[in-house]
Amino acid sequence: MWTYLVRRVKSIFPALFIASVISYFLLCWAHDYDSFNRIQLFRYAINDFFYLQSIGYPVASLTGIIWYLSSMFVAIIVLYPIIRKYRYVYLYYIAPVLSVLLYGLLIKVYGTLDCPANYIFDVFNTGNIRALSGMMAGALVYSFSGKLKKSTSERSSVLLTIVEVASYIASILLIHIRESENCSIFDEQVVVLFIIGLSVTLSGKSLLGKIFKDNSICRLLGALSSVIFVVHFPWVQNTDKIFEHIGVRYDPVCEKYIAILISLVLSCIIFAVCKCFSGRKALKTADKA
Repeated sequence: MWTYLVRRVKSIFPALFIASVISYFLLCWAHDYDSFNRIQLFRYAINDFFYLQSIGYPVASLTGIIWYLSSMFVAIIVLYPIIRKYRYVYLYYIAPVLSVLLYGLLIKVYGTLDCPANYIFDVFNTGNIRALSGMMAGALVYSFSGKLKKSTSERSSVLLTIVEVASYIASILLIHIRESENCSIFDEQVVVLFIIGLSVTLSGKSLLGKIFKDNSICRLLGALSSVIFVVHFPWVQNTDKIFEHIGVRYDPVCEKYIAILISLVLSCIIFAVCKCFSGRKALKTADKA
């Protein structure tokens, strides 16, 4: 388990470190921090790289996503031994039941799955609950896609493609309605739709499944999306401050799109730097061998 966990930490660390350094200077500049606040922010930022926010330790969360990484690693520590030792029981009993119960708990308490990083009953961290339920929902996708892989007829492929596309379109529409009407009481419907769509896609029996059947494409998109994830938050959340300091103001929606574009370009640069670094490291390892 610990070897697997270390691999996960090492895979995200280069992009996270670069994004954190950039975010530190961005926040200090955008919020006009004095020397004391800069030192305090730096001290808390050190804790970012221990990933302990979800169990109570203070962090700066320069990138805004440390809570997620912390909870994800906690979920791995909890679930990995169970998956390795009781795989069948986990896939067909534990994951289906507990994912529904945990999602239901969050909806009951907060009315949404997009709940704040908080503690239920002052004990259970919501980030950890979301991570556990999310990973177990992923196990459902794995189980369902395995069943769908047994489908061989051309007719079933057409039907699965229709279901796949419809589920993604419906989930996007629900997310749009959620944002435009500030309504998040149907988050569970989006989760179900994504489970359906991803199960079909990962089965490789649909149109999108055949497109993404090449694992190299999936790995590229996964690696790039992880970099975008660790980079985007400070730029999107501090849009007003950034443009205020620049001295140029646009429509708020336009400013938000510009911030998103900046974060995407920066993500691509950081992604390229990390790939270059990992490539050189691999070459050095090969030379030593």
